[in-house]
Amino acid sequence: MNYDTNHEKRSSLMQYIQEGFYVMLPQSPIKISTEIDLQIELIYQCKVVDCNKKMATMYGYSKKDNLIGMTLADLHGSSDNPENIAFLKEWVRSDYVINGFVSEEQDKNGNMIWFTNNVIGIVEDGYLTEVYGIQSDITKFMETSNKLKKSERNLKSVLDGMMTHICIIGFDGKILEINNAFELLLEYSREELIGESLLMIEHELSEEMYKELINLHIENPDILRNYEAIHTSKSGKTYPVLQHASVIEYNEQKSILISSRDISTLKVYEEKLEKANEKLELLATTDTLTGLFNRRKMQERLEHEIIRCKRTKDPFTVVLADIDYFKEVNDQYGHDCGDYILMQVAELMKKQIRGQDTLCRWGGEEFMLLLPQTNINGARHLIEKIRKLISEHDYIYNNEKSSSNNNLWY
Repeated sequence: MNYDTNHEKRSSLMQYIQEGFYVMLPQSPIKISTEIDLQIELIYQCKVVDCNKKMATMYGYSKKDNLIGMTLADLHGSSDNPENIAFLKEWVRSDYVINGFVSEEQDKNGNMIWFTNNVIGIVEDGYLTEVYGIQSDITKFMETSNKLKKSERNLKSVLDGMMTHICIIGFDGKILEINNAFELLLEYSREELIGESLLMIEHELSEEMYKELINLHIENPDILRNYEAIHTSKSGKTYPVLQHASVIEYNEQKSILISSRDISTLKVYEEKLEKANEKLELLATTDTLTGLFNRRKMQERLEHEIIRCKRTKDPFTVVLADIDYFKEVNDQYGHDCGDYILMQVAELMKKQIRGQDTLCRWGGEEFMLLLPQTNINGARHLIEKIRKLISEHDYIYNNEKSSSNNNLWY
């Protein structure tokens, strides 16, 4: 993906993102097969090339230009920080996509701030080329949560003053308290939810999974947990949410405070990115004229087949073929007719091969076939069948038979 050509679309999308948004580029594309510690060292050198104003504001700056050029280390702290290193390793192992990681940082004035981080890496041709991040400021939530662990005074008024959707449940799974934002989102009154199970609004969560999540908090009460869920309102409307859960003292008993954030916009953005990547992958691996794989994709398949062959000892055969007299067709009938011949030959060949075989346009009038689990005799039988089919086919272009000499040489 080229950053410059997508800048206008990205800028348009930014206006719909309410959280902090940034784009980072590495100094040069990072090969994803690189040893993980070296990858992390290179990732720390990534620089901000674009962001929205909200992102700058969260770090205490008045203009987004103040963040442009900053490295990952500038934003998130020293590359020696064990928590940051652990996060990046998890991010790399998760195919460069991670949601809900909580980071504790400092703004430009040294004030402590907390964020949830949703980070997506764009991988092209085996290289990490771009990094997209969305940060949500949960400083108020974390400060409130820390205070609640020491005192429960004025808890309800504090919760109601927060825009985040807050729910407190007991270790038995019953709802003990919710705030106004939680009521408004889900259209239930406080009286309807208090004493009920959270499964009343999380329909996709089984009772067994719910008990398992609660047990995780009981066994490790000091860990802040983050996970995605689907909330269903009283009217049946569903919301994808990112939840942060931690153990607190409430009414003199251990309880779980859950903060939920609607991530519908993020999900739309992720879907757009996924579709864009699919289109880019198709363009990068397909010959536009014939619709067959191109040379690069065939080279990738060949590498995989060689590895598989070494492991299983199964034979495979590679066939390189070209069209006889193709130059004469171009000279006599024109290049448009030549293109038509190429498409016809590609279609004829495609219909004769198996699902496990790979056919590509190698270049010009050349085609290559990769035939897994096939010896030379089997390959010769197939290609001779294809050769005969191509030589006997009538190629009608503009109501005129373009050639009776088209044939494959292999």
